[in-house]
Amino acid sequence: MASESPNVFLSIGRPQNDLQREFKAALIEIIKSRGFVPRTVGREKEDSDIPSVRPVDQIKRILSKCDGAIVVAYERHMTTSLMTNSLATRPTEIAPARLPTLWNHAEAAMAYYMGLPILLLREKGVWTDSLLDDGVLGTVGEIEINSRSLVAHDFQGQFSSWAENVHESRKDRPRHKYVAGDPESFTLHDIMAIVGNMTWKTALFLSGALITVLSFAFSAGIWVDHLK
Repeated sequence: MASESPNVFLSIGRPQNDLQREFKAALIEIIKSRGFVPRTVGREKEDSDIPSVRPVDQIKRILSKCDGAIVVAYERHMTTSLMTNSLATRPTEIAPARLPTLWNHAEAAMAYYMGLPILLLREKGVWTDSLLDDGVLGTVGEIEINSRSLVAHDFQGQFSSWAENVHESRKDRPRHKYVAGDPESFTLHDIMAIVGNMTWKTALFLSGALITVLSFAFSAGIWVDHLK
């Protein structure tokens, strides 16, 4: 039986103009063309999940079912002047400063914590630090926000390398990918996937343990009936 397609979480801010909207739609199509299922939170027609009341919990649930993540840090805010290290003897001023959504940082951290391969992309000219600095979580690729940049050699190379990592990582993930999930949301397919990826020794041990528990429960039931 063929396995289901890998889910990929896309961290990308809500588009504010046509260029961002076209870029997001084009990127989603590229993700699909590589056999992945993109998961995005938003209210656009291409989004897979509508925002919930507690977005952090929602993102955690989605990431627990994903095999990789893509973070796109494009401009969300702009300030005419940004003072970095403002309390230092010689603070640095950046004017103007283009900033991404802070959700990029939060979602990148969550994906990293869950051990997912992450493709990090930053719009050229956008200022950022912390998790989106080059080398903190990995190499950050700079990109122009237009559909042409998605067919460029640099992006295609980064994307292909990340895609290979997703497939390699996925081979081991089924043994632990459900740890962060909600047990009440498990389907029969999820349970079969867990059992199917156990070693024969683990399956034999669990089978023996289950038989022991059922035997004890059956014996206890007979004993209780005897006391009635």
